[in-house]
Amino acid sequence: MQLAGQKEEPSHLIPSWVEMVLAQHLGTDRLTIQLAGATDIKLDGFFGETWLIVTEEKVYVVDAEQVELELWLKDIREVRVRHLYGNGVVEVTTTNRVLDMLRFSRSYADKIEQLVRDLTKIVTERFGVDIKVNVSSQTGESISINRCVNCGKSIPPDMRICPNCIKKGKTLSRLMVYVKPYWWMAVVTLLLSVVSTIIQMIPQYLTRTLVDDVILNQQTQLLIWVVAGLLLVYGLSSLIGGVRGYLTGKLGQKVLFDLRTNLYAHLQKLTVNYFDQRQTGSIMARVIGDVNRLQSFLSNGLQDVIIQFFTIIVICVMLFMTNVRLAVIALLPVPLVLLATIYFNKYIRKVWHRIHRRSSELNAILGDTLPGIRVVKAFGREDNEVEKFKKKHLEFYDAVMLANNLNNKFYPALSFVITFGIVTIWGLGGKEVIQGIQDPALQTLTLGDLVLFTGLLGQLYGPIQRLSHLSGMLQESATSAERIFEILDNQPERPDVEHPIVLNDIKGDIVFENVSFEYEKGEKVLRNINLHIRPGEMVGIVGASGSGKTTLINLLSRFYPVSQGVIKVDGIDINQIEIKSLRDQMAVVLQEPFLFHATIAENIAYGKEDATREEIIWAAKMANAHEFISKFPDGYDTILGERGTGLSGGQKQRLSIARAILRSPKILILDEATSAVDTVTETLIQDAIDNLVKDRTTIAIAHRLSTLRNADRIIVMDNGCIVEEGTHEELMRKNGAFAKLVEMQSTISRTSINDLIKEVS
Repeated sequence: MQLAGQKEEPSHLIPSWVEMVLAQHLGTDRLTIQLAGATDIKLDGFFGETWLIVTEEKVYVVDAEQVELELWLKDIREVRVRHLYGNGVVEVTTTNRVLDMLRFSRSYADKIEQLVRDLTKIVTERFGVDIKVNVSSQTGESISINRCVNCGKSIPPDMRICPNCIKKGKTLSRLMVYVKPYWWMAVVTLLLSVVSTIIQMIPQYLTRTLVDDVILNQQTQLLIWVVAGLLLVYGLSSLIGGVRGYLTGKLGQKVLFDLRTNLYAHLQKLTVNYFDQRQTGSIMARVIGDVNRLQSFLSNGLQDVIIQFFTIIVICVMLFMTNVRLAVIALLPVPLVLLATIYFNKYIRKVWHRIHRRSSELNAILGDTLPGIRVVKAFGREDNEVEKFKKKHLEFYDAVMLANNLNNKFYPALSFVITFGIVTIWGLGGKEVIQGIQDPALQTLTLGDLVLFTGLLGQLYGPIQRLSHLSGMLQESATSAERIFEILDNQPERPDVEHPIVLNDIKGDIVFENVSFEYEKGEKVLRNINLHIRPGEMVGIVGASGSGKTTLINLLSRFYPVSQGVIKVDGIDINQIEIKSLRDQMAVVLQEPFLFHATIAENIAYGKEDATREEIIWAAKMANAHEFISKFPDGYDTILGERGTGLSGGQKQRLSIARAILRSPKILILDEATSAVDTVTETLIQDAIDNLVKDRTTIAIAHRLSTLRNADRIIVMDNGCIVEEGTHEELMRKNGAFAKLVEMQSTISRTSINDLIKEVS
């Protein structure tokens, strides 16, 4: 197939299968291609390589099976790139219809946008049609893509710096801080590597002696010394390799331990807002995956760069010292090998990225299906899930086979080039050796020299290929380092003042004075909140979703700094109080309690790790949890599944209350603790809460307004403001916002009961 005017990556390489599908569709193999580009999602929404091929007259969308779409260029009027959640679509408007032309994942966004621009440019120049190009969000509104001012490429949402423009030297130099404590280990391993490289050259010289002086001259006595020398060299090389391997492994693990521990410790100090804006999986990928990549680079990568350069230089010098003419001939294929390896690594890296994506998809299916296996079985979807897994696994298989096929084509070809060079040297060098044997006066190369030369040549190509691999490793390591430093460079929670006040015995007097707060600048969530909660008082907070109830308690816990105003505890600005002493005397019972993968006893004692078994049991009894705990075969030593799997919602909640009771807080926060349980369980939880709130300042956010009948006061919030305040009875008499909320809940409850009666009857 004739190709013309191809653009830069991703259209610089048209796979043979694309040519085959097009040829079968068109019935001809002569086609001038103006533009081509690949995406990673097929039009049916499934992952799979798909190509956009633009000729002089038409546009073709091709996947591995067929031509999915065929359009006349002259009919195109508008092209829209729509970014959806996690993927995107290219819509094309023609003279008579609107249709999807391409689908793509977010990682292909830059390439697809450039491809669309090139396409519209071709149409405009060829047909004089003014093509509109729109880039929009899912809602169709224009969106702002965070682009690098230097290269113009989009910056991933979880990064501040363009991965393409990272200053690798500056970034990697910061990593040396983690190597510095073990500098002697790094120096020793480097020296051992240099010594090992030199020692590996010695057998080549001993082999030349073995051929020229021992075998050809029949020196039996010298044979013993040469063989002994070879054994000594190989033994010493193995010993040095073992010591170097041990030190390298130890250095890598030391750096890994320090870096990951430091990173995790810093994560613990970051603000809640940091985690609100990021996916857990992204953070985990940095702590695990990025650190692993850096560990490999720091322990091996930098030294390998030095060693491989050193090895190449030493071998080249030895080749020229042996025979200049043969050295020049032998080194001719080196640039070809180097360029081919760099180019292949760049291409195969994309294939491996695809394999990683397919692997992630398989893991996602497992992570989605196995926790929900009861739902799968309840709806009889086992066969469907198997088919879904099988389909994704087949895509993974195809991606792996593509990598295998590429490897099986490239490396044998590369091996042939290397072998061809060595065989050529055998031919030319062998001719010189024969001439020297026939006429000693013409001897320029001995048989031993030839054996030495070919041996050194065989050792030359390995370092060249490893250096090309290291260039990609350097890029990935620099990106990983920058992703890690972005976490480390984030400011931790507002630190304590220079001399914070330590309150070991908080009374629980809480005052909000003209408090306002905004998560994003200009969008206030709380507006001029003035509230006084007295020691030992129970205050309920109600209001519609988004009214600011949870934000109020987040500010009290110092998860976020107030934008305006001040919050005081016992008359002291909470910013002046040591964070630890403040939070040590607070406890929170959430609507969805979080339980760790640990024993029941460890979960209850999470806020008081030195608690005795008697104290744990007492707290469980106070929380009405002892009875169901005792029914487990292992009782309090029962290990809970992830996030409390195996327990009902009410059981989890009672364990959460037991945890709070054991902590014995002076300030208690209940965040809709009974909203998601049945009536019987609610009664048990309410009894436990009654035990918990005694003699404590309590702030209770409630969804079920009936649970606040015993509250000393109820605060009604709306749109970030306090609109009503009083006891349950006082607010009902006012017939205001609170009364309307109660009436609304009563109506919903009556409707649900009536519907249930009708169904039963």
